[in-house]
Amino acid sequence: MGAAIGFHPSRRASFCGPEVGSDGPGSRYHLRPAPQPESPVANSFRCSIVTPAQSTLSVDADYVSFEAFDGQKGVMAGASPFVVALGAGPVRVQGGGTTRTFVVDGGFAQMQGNSLKILADAAIESTAVDATAAAAELSKANAKATEAGNTSAAARDRIERDQRLAAAKVAITRR
Repeated sequence: MGAAIGFHPSRRASFCGPEVGSDGPGSRYHLRPAPQPESPVANSFRCSIVTPAQSTLSVDADYVSFEAFDGQKGVMAGASPFVVALGAGPVRVQGGGTTRTFVVDGGFAQMQGNSLKILADAAIESTAVDATAAAAELSKANAKATEAGNTSAAARDRIERDQRLAAAKVAITRR
């Protein structure tokens, strides 16, 4: 016997039950979809955060979000391969029922296969950030923005990066 008319080609029908003549679940004429195979996409992927000084993190993650140069990016298992420049800001790694937060300062993120590598110039875990020091760093960066003589594009970029980094540190201490 062939496949039933009207069923999608990817869903094969199977006949079930020995009873003849009834239209119920035991009927020979009652069609049900064949069992579907498990999805080939895993629910987690490997996430690593590496700095020039050390390998900061290497865990299985369900979801990771970070600041790219052009805005925030979120990554789940099965994501398409990419390479993107990082901005200064938080990285949140969720997996195994926990969330770990880091602040990174520039670098690159690469997704390839089932692995996300964050190659950062610097990375600090939220537990290592002192709230008072972070607030003082933000105040200093904000004061620098209003100082005279900081008008070149390079100076403005550096000040804005310092402000973003300090603001990210303050934000993660409040969570």
